[in-house]
Amino acid sequence: MIMKKKLISLVVCMGFICSFSANAVSFQMIDESSFPKEQTGAQFEVSGEDTFESGTYVGETYKLNSPQPYRAISFPNYGTILWQTSWNDSGATVIDRLVHQYGTNYSHQFVRYITNVWQKTSQYQPQFNTTISWTTGSTLEYQFHARACLELGLSQTASFSVGVGTTIPANPSKYSKLGLSSDFVGENFYREILHNGVRTSIQYDSFKAPVPGQQYLDVIYQG
Repeated sequence: MIMKKKLISLVVCMGFICSFSANAVSFQMIDESSFPKEQTGAQFEVSGEDTFESGTYVGETYKLNSPQPYRAISFPNYGTILWQTSWNDSGATVIDRLVHQYGTNYSHQFVRYITNVWQKTSQYQPQFNTTISWTTGSTLEYQFHARACLELGLSQTASFSVGVGTTIPANPSKYSKLGLSSDFVGENFYREILHNGVRTSIQYDSFKAPVPGQQYLDVIYQG
């Protein structure tokens, strides 16, 4: 079920342990109308909805003051060559290349639950290490996805830790779980092979990769 985002969120720091004392955690109320939900233009598209399970909803949105805010990633123009190689085959010039189609920015997408049981609690104090990995289509081999990801300057994974002292408030009168969300980027591209400038093969594929440093913890309530 697609639901509008109104989340209790803690942006998780990327690359080091977010270890805070209870008094040191600083939350800031976020007006989600200021978040870039959709952006138009020739270079990129943005999708700003979250997918949660049916029958659940979420509350206000909070974040830590220090991490980076949501940011959209720009993609090259349609038809940009990401990578190519060429060789001579019996007098014919053969070109094998990867070509960009379009990209999508996904803001604050639900990944999985951190806690397993619905409970009434006034706060969560999570401690965990985790990695969010990319997902790829199955048409092309892994090496072509990896090459496109590299050429676009994207990451296949986002790893981070949440340490002792992290406290996230919750409504104690309602049943809730703690969820993990992340910003993602989706890339659609194709591989084509040309013989003397004539296309002889084309294969379309895509991948969806997490944005390092753009992870969130959300308090998700039962409807």
